[in-house]
Amino acid sequence: MRNHFILLGILGFMATACLQKPNKAGNNPAVSKSHLLNADYSETFDSYKTDTLPSGWFSAVTGNNVPGQWKVILDTENKLVGQVSSAGSGYLFNLLVSEKYELKDLSLSVNLKAVSGKEDQGGGLVWRYQDNDNYYVARANPLENNFRLYKVTNGNRKKLESYSLPVSSGMWHTIEISHVADSIKCYFDDQLFLSRIDSSITKAGKTGLWAKADAVTYFDDFQLKSLEK
Repeated sequence: MRNHFILLGILGFMATACLQKPNKAGNNPAVSKSHLLNADYSETFDSYKTDTLPSGWFSAVTGNNVPGQWKVILDTENKLVGQVSSAGSGYLFNLLVSEKYELKDLSLSVNLKAVSGKEDQGGGLVWRYQDNDNYYVARANPLENNFRLYKVTNGNRKKLESYSLPVSSGMWHTIEISHVADSIKCYFDDQLFLSRIDSSITKAGKTGLWAKADAVTYFDDFQLKSLEK
């Protein structure tokens, strides 16, 4: 009889465990569910010709090495924009910047896929872009398996926050940021991993996409929403 009750207890514990959902963020349960509903600007890059820059966007570079190449491409019958050059190396940040809005407080998201890169892979979002040497960036890197928030000031990149997590190359992921006043929150695949208070760049700025060195990266479904009152 005693063994019978022990067995029932074990089965009950297993059933309870099966009902519990894993939390990717460890002790941080916050999940983004916004997906930027009612976004002020959405871009799928479907309306542009392949092998061209999308209208209203311009390429820029932080660093002095060989710049990359941004263009609209066709990936399995779906148009998107990508940084397609693998010639870069070292301290080189390739940016594609939108001229659509200049905002201070905003939510921003994009889908990205790391395609290749021996020195670096992946990419991310840029916001409060003042010029080539001053902006914020949140990026994911499959080679390092981490998600990081940086600030770039006077051309110098400084890490603000970092979280180690699996980042799969060749698969689509989503990065979303929210920045209001000096509070920054960064989401990876809908999960909040990075949170930081920083007032290094306080002015409104442009937004865009970012890749480093030889990282070939595809981007799609760029969305922006103003949070300014």
